[in-house]
Amino acid sequence: MGGIAEALDSVTSLLDRLPIGVQFIDNAMRYRYLNQVAAEHGKRPREHLLGRTMQECYPGIETTEAFRNIQRALTAGEPCEMENAFVFPDGSQGCFELRMFKVFDGVVISSVDVTLRKQLEVHHRHAQRMDATRQLAGGIAHDFNNLLTIIGAYTDLVLRGSELTNGQRGDLEEVLRASNRASELTSRLLALSRQSQGEPVPLAFEPFLRGLTRTLAPMLGQAVSLQLKISGDLGVVHVDPTAIEHVVVSLALNAKDAMNGQGRVRLEARRLGEQLHGAGPGTEGAYCELAITDDGPGIPPGVLDRIFDPKLDGAQRVGTGLGLAMCWSIVERAGGTIHVESQIGLGSTFRVVLPTVARAGVEPRDVRSPRPMRSAGGCARILVVDDELAIRQLMVRQLERAGHVAVEAADGAEALERLMGAEEFDLVVSDVLMPVMGGFELARQLEQLQNPIPVLLISGYSPDDASLRLQKRWPLLCKPFTSEELVAAVDGLLRSPSVQGPDVP
Repeated sequence: MGGIAEALDSVTSLLDRLPIGVQFIDNAMRYRYLNQVAAEHGKRPREHLLGRTMQECYPGIETTEAFRNIQRALTAGEPCEMENAFVFPDGSQGCFELRMFKVFDGVVISSVDVTLRKQLEVHHRHAQRMDATRQLAGGIAHDFNNLLTIIGAYTDLVLRGSELTNGQRGDLEEVLRASNRASELTSRLLALSRQSQGEPVPLAFEPFLRGLTRTLAPMLGQAVSLQLKISGDLGVVHVDPTAIEHVVVSLALNAKDAMNGQGRVRLEARRLGEQLHGAGPGTEGAYCELAITDDGPGIPPGVLDRIFDPKLDGAQRVGTGLGLAMCWSIVERAGGTIHVESQIGLGSTFRVVLPTVARAGVEPRDVRSPRPMRSAGGCARILVVDDELAIRQLMVRQLERAGHVAVEAADGAEALERLMGAEEFDLVVSDVLMPVMGGFELARQLEQLQNPIPVLLISGYSPDDASLRLQKRWPLLCKPFTSEELVAAVDGLLRSPSVQGPDVP
C-alpha cells in the first residue's frame, strides 16, 4: 500500500507542476480532483471545491454550454473541445480552452487560460477598425478641405469688394465664420487620421474649451446636459491641442457612459495658484484645472485605485479603460496631472491640471478679416497645378488679382510638359495628391533642371501627416487657405527662390 500511496503522491505532484489545469468530475458532477492550475483558473481554493458539485460552487453554471458538454461527455462518452468565456463570481471574466473526455466513472477536463490572447485579438481587431476609420476620416477631411477652400476664398474675395451693403457684408462674414469653424472640424478629422502625436503649441485654454464644448454637446446627445463654467482667466497652456482634445472628449464620453446616456456633465475650469499642492516635487509655477463631473453611480473603491491601469479587467473598467490610461499618459507628457474623486451614489470627478505659460503671441483668431494683399513688386508667371478644376480656377483668380499671370495644368505630367516647352515660369504652385504625377514627383523632377524652378506645394491634409513631414524640402500651404495666405506664400518664394525648407504658415 505504501508504494501505491507514494506513486499517487508522485502523480499528484507531477500534475501540480503542469502549466495547464486538470480536474476530474464524477458522474454526480462533483469535483474529485483539481491540480493547482485548475484551482487558479476557477479562482477558488481546492478545499472549497473538492467534494462539492459544480452547481454549488458556481451557481448558474448549469445553464452554460460548458456544463452541457460535460454532461454529454459523461452520458454519451463524446470527447469535446471548446472555448469557454467565463464570468467569475467577483464579476471578472476569463476565457479558457477546454478539452474533456470520459474516464472510469467521471470526466477529465484540461483547461488552458487564453484570456490574454483573446484580449490581444480584440485589441488587434479594434486597431484594424480604427485604422480603417482613420483612413476614411482623412479622405473625407481632405475632400472637404477642398470645398472649404473654395467657400472661404470666394467669400473672402467678395468681401474685398466695395459695393456691399452693411447687411450683405455681415451675411458674408457669417459665412466666413462658418467656414472657419468647419475648418476646425476637418482638422480634428485629420488629427484622427494620423498616427503620430502633434507638437505642443501655446494654446489659449478658455477659447479652446468654449469651441470644444460646441462640438462636444451633439456627441453627448440630447439626454445629457452639458454645462461649462469658467472661473477667471485660464491663461495659456503649452500642449498638443489634438491630444488634449482627446482627453476632454474621452472623459466626457466616459461620464455619459457612467450615467447610461442620461444626466448632467459639468466642465469647470479655473486658474490655480503659483504652487500645485500635493503634486510632488518640481511642480512650482502657475496651473489651470479642468474638472469633469458626472451624476453617475460612482466608482467602487477597488476599481478607483486602479482606474488608470490599462490592465484593469474588462468587466471592471469605467468608460474605455485603456482610454483612461492614454489620457493619463497625454496629460503627464504635457507636464500636468490627472486624478479622480468618486463616491458611490454621488458621481465622479476627473481633474486635469495643466501648467500655464506666458501669453505672448497666442491670442486666437476668429474671422480672418480681409486685409490688403501684398505683392512681390512685379508680375510673375506662375503655373498652377491641381486636378480639381474649381481649385485651379480659384488660385488663378487669386493670383491674377495680386498682379501675377497664372496658367493652369491638370496634373504633374501636363505641368512638366508645359515646363519643358517654350513657356517660361517663375514659380510652380502644385497640389500634392494628383493622378498621373503628384506634387512631390513634379518637384523632384524640377530639381533636376539646370535652372530649378521654385515650387509651393498645397495639400488638403494636415502638415503633421506622416507623408508630408518626410518632405521638408519644399514649402507647404495647407487647405483651406485665404487669398492673402496664398499670395503671401507665393511672394515669399519669389523674393527668395533659393530658400527651401520651412513650412508656410
